Amino acid sequence: MKKLRLVKSLVLLLSLILLSSCDNEPLSGEFIDEVNVTAEPGQFLCNPGDGTFEAADITATLFEDGSMSIIATNDAGDTVTLFFENANVGTFDLTAGSGVPNFASYVLAEEADQPYTTLGAQSGTGSLTITEFNTEELFVTGAFDFLGVRQAQDSSGNPLFDDNGNPVIETIAVEGGSFNQIPYTIDQDTGGEEVDEFFARVNDSDFVPVEINVTREVIAEVPVIKIIAVNENGRNIRIDIPEATGVGTFDMVNISDGTQLIGIFNLGDGSPNLTSDPGTITITQFSTQGGKITATFEFTGVDQTGTGADSVEVTEGSFSVNYTPEPSTEPFVADVDDVTYTPDNIQTFNSVINEIEYTTVRTIDPAEQEIRISFPTEITTGSYTFVAEAVNGDEVTASYNPDFENGEINFTSVAGTFVVSSYDPETGEMEASFIYTATDPAGVDPTVYEITNGLFFLQL
Repeated sequence: MKKLRLVKSLVLLLSLILLSSCDNEPLSGEFIDEVNVTAEPGQFLCNPGDGTFEAADITATLFEDGSMSIIATNDAGDTVTLFFENANVGTFDLTAGSGVPNFASYVLAEEADQPYTTLGAQSGTGSLTITEFNTEELFVTGAFDFLGVRQAQDSSGNPLFDDNGNPVIETIAVEGGSFNQIPYTIDQDTGGEEVDEFFARVNDSDFVPVEINVTREVIAEVPVIKIIAVNENGRNIRIDIPEATGVGTFDMVNISDGTQLIGIFNLGDGSPNLTSDPGTITITQFSTQGGKITATFEFTGVDQTGTGADSVEVTEGSFSVNYTPEPSTEPFVADVDDVTYTPDNIQTFNSVINEIEYTTVRTIDPAEQEIRISFPTEITTGSYTFVAEAVNGDEVTASYNPDFENGEINFTSVAGTFVVSSYDPETGEMEASFIYTATDPAGVDPTVYEITNGLFFLQL
């Protein structure tokens, strides 16, 4: 989960479900003496379980509606998050699902998709006391304790139950927490950071999350994007998408080993997962290099364990989320007859064919091989078939020259596909893959070239 994106997601989502508390202005410079703040100025400390936690990075944000988030991360990448409304001097109940959006969480870096939270439905609880809230110098001081809970999972992400059929709940006590004169910023959305969005209807009721977690995990050598949206009652919708899925419409499976496309609904009370049976997803944007997915989905959530839990209908699902990708080391790569092609010269230019603007990506490698990909500038995400020549201006073409410096023949595409998985016309950022067969259009040279495994991520 990206820290800043989590903060901004909370701003967007809470604006939908909370009433503004503008009549409750925070006080400045007041103290509550009975609370023991052990942290030094600038520090954030606590004791999770038997360990110790000292933040190496702290971000505190005050939102327009008066709510505040404090996100602290230590050197190991573990994270403590505190979120509470009506930021002020005083004491706040951090029990999630207790009628207010307040919560606390503790996330281990190696278990990013399994946070410990203060979910009241699983006996989580917590308390935060703000002892100083300085609105002139913009800093905050306080102390906290909470009990984080989560349901244990097996290696495939399925919930575990004991011999009596009760959910296995794991807990961690985060005690002795305090922070001292932590600077905070007032959120001003400039549009520079994209906000995660998620919505669905569950049995004709709106499902509006208060937290969206998006992680990239590698399971059995398969990269999978896991999207988990949790609402204020602790109910959650999870979508697992293999990173190789691409754009298009796909069926969901009902049982997965963690590497397959699946939709899951859970009440958050220890009951079994209800998995997609059936379910479909339509992905309109999937940037594996930029880390962005946009899609719509629907599924019927069915209990596959035989406990007799009622099914649910998840409809009108949609999301636009961001994640931290594993980027390619090169902006443009391909194989020419199974030999790696890595250009050191990449150019883009525009032309006009029949009053239609046309964009060409031209690349040359150190051996003077040249690959060109051309397409309408206003192309959208989707799959396209290569043709040999652009006549109308709406075609997609490609060519290959084995010796650009001395060769006289451009071998043109006679078959193949061009898949635009992500494209932002405003910024010009495009991610696309391609494969095609190139031949001499005049038929003089009988050589056939196979260009495969093509991928580029460029600012056009």
